[in-house]
Amino acid sequence: MKRLYTIISLIICTLSVYAQNNVFVLVDVSKSVKKADLVAAKQALTDVLLGNPLSNSNVVGATVHDLQQFKIVQGDKLSVVKFGEQQTSLNISPQLLTIQTIPTDIIQVLNSFPTTPTDNNTYWKLAKAKVADYAVKNGIKNYKLYIIFG
Repeated sequence: MKRLYTIISLIICTLSVYAQNNVFVLVDVSKSVKKADLVAAKQALTDVLLGNPLSNSNVVGATVHDLQQFKIVQGDKLSVVKFGEQQTSLNISPQLLTIQTIPTDIIQVLNSFPTTPTDNNTYWKLAKAKVADYAVKNGIKNYKLYIIFG
């Protein structure tokens, strides 16, 4: 019996080590953010998700070492959605893509990263709530959320 318990606990620990990450990226498309800042944010996010050194960005509230924990690995899921005006934020419907090929799949998802501000206001709390609602409805208990706004 003791041997069986050891094997079961080893399997549970192993599964938790290989657990996937669900990563949502919210991008503010309100005019409070400049196009150049969105382009820079896209590059910084690409660097972080690929585990590369930050090319042209500052880290606020964390260290570069902290960012290394956010690297996407095979099997993780990633979605990029925009938010801004109330209607833009209400229309959030994330589509998580399972990452199979790195960096190809990550770059494919990040190509949907909007870099042109279009909205006049920012409803970021509504955007966060929409992601949380999506997670609950899809049985996602843990996820990482990146919010890029001005």
